[in-house]
Amino acid sequence: RYHPNTLLTNLTSHVINAIPDISGSTKTINNILVALDDTDDQELNLCVLVGYSNTNSRTYFLRSSNQGSSFYSMGFLEEFSTNYSTHLVKDHSFEKSKIDPNKFYAGSIQAYMIVDSLGTWSINNNYSDWSSANSVNFMHADIRRIVVRKIDNNTEEVYWCHDGGISRRKNTENSFTNITGVGLNIGNTSGFDVNDF
Repeated sequence: RYHPNTLLTNLTSHVINAIPDISGSTKTINNILVALDDTDDQELNLCVLVGYSNTNSRTYFLRSSNQGSSFYSMGFLEEFSTNYSTHLVKDHSFEKSKIDPNKFYAGSIQAYMIVDSLGTWSINNNYSDWSSANSVNFMHADIRRIVVRKIDNNTEEVYWCHDGGISRRKNTENSFTNITGVGLNIGNTSGFDVNDF
């Protein structure tokens, strides 16, 4: 959908400009993930891992409605702190909702969701929940891949691939279901996909 040379030019000339400078620090782009919209050829959503020379690295979430000619930020996550409340997003852990044009999912140690109009990344599961299978937010750490499957115009399932296998959660549900196996929460899964059936 995007010519490589055009995309590369846009990334170097517009993405860097969209990422804020920090006084006294140089910034380096270390990794970029792309989340496309299947219904809009103009939209380009990026998850950009940025290193700074004198402070914590950050993952910025950028959005463009003109194939990358300009971007605006949907916020960022900073490198994890001592309580592991946040962590850099990497690998393939960035996807867009298939029923809400302003909703995105991202994963690192935690599982995150943002509604663009609100501008705040919320944690879908909590660090303390990992050790308690009775917790409503229980899901293993280290989200390595996210797959979104549309069920109908109001419902979608989000699959989270992590160190404990694969968890599933509908947008209409308040809890995760581990589908790796009954009572099994050790899978160390690195990737998967689903069919829209």
